[in-house]
Amino acid sequence: FLENGAGTVVTKNVYATGPPAIAITAATGVDINGRVYAGVSEGTANLQDPANLYTVTGAGASIVVTSGQGIRVAGFIAASDQITLSGGADPSGISFELKATGLLYTLGESRVLTIPGSGEVVIHGKIFVLGAGSDLAINAANGVIITNEVLVNRLITIAAGSDASGISLDVSTAATITTSSSGGHITLSGADRAQIY
Repeated sequence: FLENGAGTVVTKNVYATGPPAIAITAATGVDINGRVYAGVSEGTANLQDPANLYTVTGAGASIVVTSGQGIRVAGFIAASDQITLSGGADPSGISFELKATGLLYTLGESRVLTIPGSGEVVIHGKIFVLGAGSDLAINAANGVIITNEVLVNRLITIAAGSDASGISLDVSTAATITTSSSGGHITLSGADRAQIY
């Protein structure tokens, strides 16, 4: 599946049972409000049980989202292998926003989910990076806000730049940032003040 447009809004559900990939590309912004699944099908449908949330229907399937400006996700994106996100910031300065209704979910082993950070990164939804040896990397030019669950198998690296608010990294009381493997490690850094409730 390949979606191209000046500005792309995905409101319907897009499914691919196996590889190679689903690609969504836009010259300006990308908004994903539906469900985009590559190589997975819904399992328990219980967000409190992430390990069984999806089952693999086709190993090695990936999702690629490329935006000239920001990416906003209010729906679910899940892949049996990898999710690749890239893009610039939108006119408000946000490069990536995961809404409270949104979800990013990957099962690929030894993969890195990288959140694009040419502007501000806002995480109000859940992120599950569950493949063995897999990591999450957020390197934002401006602030990073996290208000929900982030669960990653191995390494979490979050680096926030300077923000007009004076707070580079804002992690609310509702947020959890967790690694699940014995060799897991979390690194948080910010150019300005960090606010972790």
